[in-house]
Amino acid sequence: MKSSCAALQVAQAQTGSGKTFAFVIPTIARLVLRGCPARPFFPGPTAQACPVVMVLSPTRELAIQTCTEMEVLTKGTKLSQMSIYGGETIKETARRVEAAPIDIICATPGRLIQLLDETKLSLAYVQTVILDEADQMLEQRLEIMCADILVGRDMPPPSSGRQTLLFSATIPQKIRDMCPQILRASRTGHLTIGHYAEDKGGSCESIKQVIRWSPDDKQRIGELIRDLRAHWDRNKGRVVIFSNMRITADNLAHQLQREGMTCRHLHGKLDQEVREKVFDGFRRGEFDILVATNVASRGLDFPDVSLVVQFNLPEDIDVYTHRVGRTGRIGQVGLAMAYMGPKDKKVATQLVDFLELNRQEVPDFLRDFAIRVETLRHRR
Repeated sequence: MKSSCAALQVAQAQTGSGKTFAFVIPTIARLVLRGCPARPFFPGPTAQACPVVMVLSPTRELAIQTCTEMEVLTKGTKLSQMSIYGGETIKETARRVEAAPIDIICATPGRLIQLLDETKLSLAYVQTVILDEADQMLEQRLEIMCADILVGRDMPPPSSGRQTLLFSATIPQKIRDMCPQILRASRTGHLTIGHYAEDKGGSCESIKQVIRWSPDDKQRIGELIRDLRAHWDRNKGRVVIFSNMRITADNLAHQLQREGMTCRHLHGKLDQEVREKVFDGFRRGEFDILVATNVASRGLDFPDVSLVVQFNLPEDIDVYTHRVGRTGRIGQVGLAMAYMGPKDKKVATQLVDFLELNRQEVPDFLRDFAIRVETLRHRR
């Protein structure tokens, strides 16, 4: 990577542009060329994992996906990898740790800390730390966990040569400003790819974005069914639909199933076994529509998604950006549609700016709505 001498690298690129491979391939190549340092390992109940590379992800699904991609690219090498996440018992995770040495760990912060507390994991040999979806990793509860992992345990300091890499499509300036303090890095490099303005994220030009005015959920369901059928009349491919609430995701999935469409829903309150089954089933093409909350908005790469629908708009434009990025992956053409209503005041102005930044058509109703919102805000 550019500015490779920096202890901390912050890389920002458009959704669907291949950020995961941008850190996976160089990381594996480096390990293959230089080899892994010798580390102690004694199989059995006293075993302790001593990884050289650690990838932290905000969700279980993303940790699993990253580990799967690592497995594909390390085939034929002697490198080993393991995913660590909540949803399975500590005993199950410990059993996997005790079986064989591990070079690369792909983990969620909570379960990683549990393993550290159980002394089943040591960070003393870590040379590279990667924070995927870094803006989410360094906010609120996850920020505390990441700080604990990076500076509160036995991980070598940046002065030892250990490098930290941050990747996301959206890295607000406040997160950039926080990085040196949280991550204890004196030298920082920044790399930005795509068209961005200040701290706004970007989407790939191969994604067409369409905003529809639809005041309430009852009206939207009918419009959604018509839009899905019209889309499939002209296009192939699968569909991801985002809602803001779990109950909405459940109801939407049932409504679409009653219309004869193959559909499943995914949200954070489902059992881990069910989540993995839905996730794998959609990737294999067992059903056409995935209705999800934000658990599926970050980093997940589903093949052949030709349409993303935001049944409810989020309040944050960064969430909108990541949702849009589930289609148009790696240069493919995609359509991202969103329904908007009177309740979406908070995101209106941000949405106008984002569409203009990404050279998308801004409908007149949205521009007028944003002007009214800003006028009222300035009067208060």
